[in-house]
Amino acid sequence: MVSGGYLNKSRIGKSTTQMMHITDWFPTLCEVAGVEPTNLTALDGFSMLQVIQNEEAESRRNEILLNIDPVQCNFTTTPICGGIIMNEWKLIMGHSAVSQAPCTLNSTYKG
Repeated sequence: MVSGGYLNKSRIGKSTTQMMHITDWFPTLCEVAGVEPTNLTALDGFSMLQVIQNEEAESRRNEILLNIDPVQCNFTTTPICGGIIMNEWKLIMGHSAVSQAPCTLNSTYKG
């Protein structure tokens, strides 16, 4: 839900389906404040100000990483190891994801 006095009046009370990650807040707030981040190579996010302000704008983000833990992940015992959302697809890794999948894993797979 979009709200607040800084927003365009046409956006107040509206929602969006555009993808945004927590790493996008820093560059977005920098743009609102009118400052440039000093170390762009360390920046993982995108400014989403246009997406928030303009209903027609599209997010530059098409993926969101969900708490990946490849070190501790064991597909037979760890419930959820993490996942990724990319465009309209979601991949969840872990025992719960495998046990609830609509297909079975090949028992010879060693990946």
